[in-house]
Amino acid sequence: MKSVKSFVLSLMAVMAMCAMTSCGGDSIEGKWKVDDAILEKLMGNDKEQGKTSAVVDITADKAVITLDMSLEGEMAFDMTIEATCSYTKTDTEITVTPTDVKATKVNLPEFMKKMAEKTEMTEDQMKAEFAKEFTNKPKETQKLTYTLEGDKLTLTADGESIVLNRQ
Repeated sequence: MKSVKSFVLSLMAVMAMCAMTSCGGDSIEGKWKVDDAILEKLMGNDKEQGKTSAVVDITADKAVITLDMSLEGEMAFDMTIEATCSYTKTDTEITVTPTDVKATKVNLPEFMKKMAEKTEMTEDQMKAEFAKEFTNKPKETQKLTYTLEGDKLTLTADGESIVLNRQ
């Protein structure tokens, strides 16, 4: 759970970074895929445990990032998180503010479903409680720097870089 929360925060940073590049200079509007190696590093996931992918859709006025996570084994679950942010941008920097974050799909592992039954909670109630962890958290504004080289967008904040490739 901790790595998922960390990833969501990192994801918001990625969205912010993506959004910043949509004004001025070469257009960054369109769909961008977050580099798989970067995602693995951010999530701390082993490929054998499951898969994670993230896509950022940038328009002139917002960026929407969609994160799909699927873990296997005892902790098997599927979840999709979608975050939308507004932004302002200069030639080298972007300021991003999340406007909406929500879990759009939550499929819980079997052990959590059994736990729900024991606590007299329905599966839907437990899913709603789980999704609440990722929905509409405080909207923290973040500043990022960026570089755009062809179809490669690199966003940097606090010494950490995220690479996105145009789809």
